[in-house]
Amino acid sequence: MIAIVQFAGLIALVWYTTETYLMRKQNDRESKAAEKRHIISIRPIISINSTTDNDTSYNDIIKQTQFTIENIGNGPAIDIYVLSFAQGKSICSCLNKVISYIESKGNRKVNDSFTTYSIKDVESILVEKYGEKSLRYFLSIKPLETESEFDIRHIVVFCRDLYGNIYAIQRDLFIKNNKTCKNGDEKCTNIDTS
Repeated sequence: MIAIVQFAGLIALVWYTTETYLMRKQNDRESKAAEKRHIISIRPIISINSTTDNDTSYNDIIKQTQFTIENIGNGPAIDIYVLSFAQGKSICSCLNKVISYIESKGNRKVNDSFTTYSIKDVESILVEKYGEKSLRYFLSIKPLETESEFDIRHIVVFCRDLYGNIYAIQRDLFIKNNKTCKNGDEKCTNIDTS
């Protein structure tokens, strides 16, 4: 009789241990999913708003920097770096200084001057500021749309969120006869997960 009670107790203990283990695994999965939703809910969402029109010259776009960086996300954008370069060219224009912060739902007119660097120098700067993943992203940039009659100018913004995740935002400008003809689509990529 004692052996039957002990065996039943052992079965109950194994069942309880298994159920507790399964509940803990489920709780861990739900906790990770909640953390991921939280990170996504407070990430910055950067938009590049060009204030150019058909009469704006290409040199004005690059030299006078006529665009606004807007954070439409629920979290701040930190350590923002702006690049501008033409598809297939060996030079790149970079904002002279990093924009340290754009609050949630805030914007920043970019009216600072740009400096021209070789693509190799820009690659070194990106690795120093954002790591190898930013370099892989930068080297893989292609036009978001194909318009053969236009020269394509990329504006790329790199930034971080509160957790240090790196995002890259690309906007293409289509230029014909040294005038901006149209703004292309915009693409945002989380470099840490791509």
